[in-house]
Amino acid sequence: MTESLVFMDNGNKSEHNKISDSPELVNIKDLKKEEKITLLKELGYDSDGTYVLKDGKFHLDRYTKEQISIDNMFIFPCCIMILDNNPFSIISFIEEFGDDI
Repeated sequence: MTESLVFMDNGNKSEHNKISDSPELVNIKDLKKEEKITLLKELGYDSDGTYVLKDGKFHLDRYTKEQISIDNMFIFPCCIMILDNNPFSIISFIEEFGDDI
């Protein structure tokens, strides 16, 4: 399975031509559950401890319409879109937004 990564731009909106200017990628699979929940809250989401919530309701994967487990969430490194970490959702996202990535 693909490793989950999160994009952190640190406010730098310039082009990333140098390695030192590249955005930081973090493997969220290694984060503790509490850290994942904190990250979700910073991004405007929440969790019941098992699933990702948005506005108090289960946040569904855009493509599979399934609930997203915090242990299997994927945050694409170009936007704040939380998907389930499965090949169908990831490929569908790339097909839909590939030109903008």
